[in-house]
Amino acid sequence: MTNHQQMKVHGLRAAIFGAIKNQAVSVPKKSVYLEVREKMLADINKGLAYYNQLKAMAQDTYDYSFELGDLLSSGKFLQRRKHFDDAIRLFEIAVKLEGRPSDISYGYELMADTYFKKGDRASALKFYAKALETDEANKNARGMLDTLKGTSG
Repeated sequence: MTNHQQMKVHGLRAAIFGAIKNQAVSVPKKSVYLEVREKMLADINKGLAYYNQLKAMAQDTYDYSFELGDLLSSGKFLQRRKHFDDAIRLFEIAVKLEGRPSDISYGYELMADTYFKKGDRASALKFYAKALETDEANKNARGMLDTLKGTSG
């Protein structure tokens, strides 16, 4: 099952324990993040088109149960490779999805981190504040906001 490009550990664990107990087992769906990240790295527009195509036509094969998280992971993948504008684009898409406030706040925090890495301090401040507005318990956003405000003069 793991060479099925799977990152959804809970589904794998349930399938393995089911097999051990001689119960019916269903193969977990593939990780959409693993499928699209390299395509997005190569060309964000083609990668997003491919992502949308899979979403429209392959939901029986790919796991969209945490779409927001998959987009955030894809954005982090791009950010680590210094594709900052493409990462921000994915974070912008992700935070518009329905999700827990903590997950959406994390998306804003990642956006702020990326702007900060680009040297755009004003946008970083804006999105750290947005992260905190979305989830007051976001300690990372609070710390960065305090740090940036404290050093801004």
